Amino acid sequence: MLARWWRNGLGLNKPIMKRKATLVALLIGCLTWSTTLAGEIHVPAHYRAPQSSLFVYKANSAFRGAVVEVFFANGDLVTSQRLVRKRLVIDFSHVKACAYVIRVTKGNTTRDFQFVKV
Repeated sequence: MLARWWRNGLGLNKPIMKRKATLVALLIGCLTWSTTLAGEIHVPAHYRAPQSSLFVYKANSAFRGAVVEVFFANGDLVTSQRLVRKRLVIDFSHVKACAYVIRVTKGNTTRDFQFVKV
């Protein structure tokens, strides 16, 4: 009796395609559930590269055309440019050692990052 329930409960008497579809649906459900539990990954806004003087920013395609501004820590503007590609590399090798604020703005969305050159 138990073996029959177990066999019928697992759907072993169903065609193979129905079992595969059920398995795929269960896997998708488990993956969806686990990603909702994971939540957002917190990315620190403070970036310090001990050996490199490069700041690399990879943006979503929605941020293409955004304004990228680099400020000194006291608020003075160093440079400003438009984000043409999804990846932006800023080279801090020829500037003085201090803290910099990189601000990426598109519309009402603003993201700030801090880069410390030692």
